[in-house]
Amino acid sequence: MIFHVPLERAEDGWIVAECPALPGWVSQGKNEEEALVNIKKAVTAWLWAEDQKAVSNLPGAKGNNLSWWLSDGKAWEHFRQGGC
Repeated sequence: MIFHVPLERAEDGWIVAECPALPGWVSQGKNEEEALVNIKKAVTAWLWAEDQKAVSNLPGAKGNNLSWWLSDGKAWEHFRQGGC
């Protein structure tokens, strides 16, 4: 998934990263690399929270043994048996 993240230098010298696809989601860093790492963490946290809300609303959400883990743009199918 691709998010466009414009970077701007603030008056105090920090780099500000914003994710327009998620209104209000802004982060910063001492340099561009740090700002991008921080906004990626923020977007990942938002996606995780939205996923948790969606999963909790699925019929039979308890005991569901199939979930998808996303990391670095790759998906791995993860089967959980008996809470493992």
